[in-house]
Amino acid sequence: MLIHQRIKILSLGLLLMFLSSGTLYSVSVVAAEGASPIKQMAAMLLQLHHYPSEEDKVILQSIIDNKSTRDFERTIATAITNLNHKATASDITALKAVIMSKDSTDNEKALATSVINLNHEPTLKDKKRLEQMK
Repeated sequence: MLIHQRIKILSLGLLLMFLSSGTLYSVSVVAAEGASPIKQMAAMLLQLHHYPSEEDKVILQSIIDNKSTRDFERTIATAITNLNHKATASDITALKAVIMSKDSTDNEKALATSVINLNHEPTLKDKKRLEQMK
C-alpha cells in the first residue's frame, strides 16, 4: 500500500513538472487559445530566428493536417516549416501564387510576403504588419 502511494505521488509530481515545463507550454500556448492559423503563424514569425523551433514545427504540422485549413494557409505553413534562414526557391514560387491570387486574404498575402522577405528573421516592416495580425 505504501509503495502504491509513493508511486502515485511520484507520478503526479513528474506529470506536474512536465506540464509546467517550457517545452509543453510553448507548443500549447498558441494552439490552446484556439487562435486562427494566421494568428498562430504571425506570432511564430515574430519570434523566429533563422528557422522554426521543434515546437513551432508541431504547431505548423497541425495547421497543415487540419482539414479546415485553407490551401493558402497550408502553403504558408509549409513554407515556414521549410525555413532555414530564408524560404526555399520552390516555397517562394508557391508563396508568390498566394500573393497573386484574387482569392487569398490580405493577411494571407502579408504572411506570404513576410516569409519571402525573411532573411534570418522578418524585416522591420513585416514585423509591424505581423504584430497587427496576432
